[in-house]
Amino acid sequence: MSHLNRLSVLCVVLAAVLVSMACSISSIVPNLAGDDATATPQVAVPMGAAAPTQMVVPTTDGKVTTAPKPTSAAGPTLPVATGAPQIENVQAGLDKLDSYRMNYNMTVTGKDAKGAEAKQELKLLQETIKSKESLRTSWTGLGMSADKSASAFDMYQIGKTSYILTLVKDNPKGTCMSFSSDKPAFDKSQLITPAELMAGVQSDNLVARGETVNGVKADHYKLKKANLGFGVATSQVGDVWVAQDGGYLVKFLGQAEGDFSLSADQIKGMVVWDYNLTEINKLKEIFLPAECTASAGAMADLPVPSNALEKSSFGEIITFNSPDAPKAVADFYRKELPAKGWKIANDSDLGPVVMLTIQKDTRKFSLMITPGTGDKGTSVVITKAP
Repeated sequence: MSHLNRLSVLCVVLAAVLVSMACSISSIVPNLAGDDATATPQVAVPMGAAAPTQMVVPTTDGKVTTAPKPTSAAGPTLPVATGAPQIENVQAGLDKLDSYRMNYNMTVTGKDAKGAEAKQELKLLQETIKSKESLRTSWTGLGMSADKSASAFDMYQIGKTSYILTLVKDNPKGTCMSFSSDKPAFDKSQLITPAELMAGVQSDNLVARGETVNGVKADHYKLKKANLGFGVATSQVGDVWVAQDGGYLVKFLGQAEGDFSLSADQIKGMVVWDYNLTEINKLKEIFLPAECTASAGAMADLPVPSNALEKSSFGEIITFNSPDAPKAVADFYRKELPAKGWKIANDSDLGPVVMLTIQKDTRKFSLMITPGTGDKGTSVVITKAP
């Protein structure tokens, strides 16, 4: 079933240098698309089933309230429009936009396999500015990790530098890792996307044309059905707003009954979703969180060779490779550190390995310069010293 956990999202290769850190976040994001992320979910949706008279709606503060459910064919609607839009997935057409902010919230309530009351939530936020090569994708909610310790997971990409911020219950400030390389730091295809959560959005009765929704003119339709990537629905109702210029989804509200899972546990009950696209071609900047700017700032004036490869950071740790020999890299630091105001407090040359302890104001760091893999080039690790 397409809602099983994807237990491998990112594998950060810091473990190869710092084994004791055991730096793996491979259980952060649930697999809502199964082993084959390109497969279109197959969902049986009998449309004649009765639906409840109220729908559960997640609010901005994380609480849940009730509101009248979206009507199906009943009510004052216009006749079915010829050629009513059928949206491939909730992200279809967004590649034509320069910038936007997407909020996509889902709440599942009902009974688990043991008959106990259960609830799951997943909130996705995506911000994109194509012209600035800036991207933010955020996941918040239950099921973010196998032991539910991770409550939020943010990925940022600003130019060629990527950042990953993870918030866990024991560290409310979060931990930020960054990667800077001409090559991708991780495989984005392993990240769950809104398109995998909901595809094949089919509209039905036309309600109104030219409604202004989230700042754009959109046509309002009733939902016929959508293929859910996290379960099997027995009934669905909803409302769909499609941009007149571009044909992309602007707003999508709905609910379905059936068997669903936003984590490893399956729930029989109801799912409610709320999708909104805002700041359409108006988003100007994507800002890094303080956790990422603070860790980068503490080491911003540490020199790094211009030919450094696979540069990455984890808190106050920097690692990179160089095609130069260890002695050449060590000589680089012996020259550049004093020029930037750093004092070399200790210089230990152990043949192929060079250890430097450096100080500046209240900061103190250790540099370990070692031969690279297969004695090719050099590996460097810079860490905060006690």
